[in-house]
Amino acid sequence: KGSFSIVAANPPYTKAGAGRISANKQRAGARSEVFGSLRDVISISGYLASERGRIFYVFPTGRLAEMLDELKRFKLRPRRLRFIHSGGERQSKAFLIEAGRGVEGGLKVEEPVFV
Repeated sequence: KGSFSIVAANPPYTKAGAGRISANKQRAGARSEVFGSLRDVISISGYLASERGRIFYVFPTGRLAEMLDELKRFKLRPRRLRFIHSGGERQSKAFLIEAGRGVEGGLKVEEPVFV
């Protein structure tokens, strides 16, 4: 508990019960919340991170509000947020977020990334 200075995760993007689930168990687990939810990932990340630890996630933009709610539930606060755009698309498909405990100051929204 609390022994990691950095925790990074790329949680499954698809919420349990939404979308098609692959017949391939490994693929299903990587893409859908088959083995655990976003809440589980954030809970475990908070457990592993030290008091001054940094937690990083990449997640679909459509689930940003849910991410922020779950961080708050576990007394974690967002530090930095960066939206990822693919190609020439105007809407962001994903975001990068850094969270932690006892964050001083507010959330810093960084320049978007175009890939």
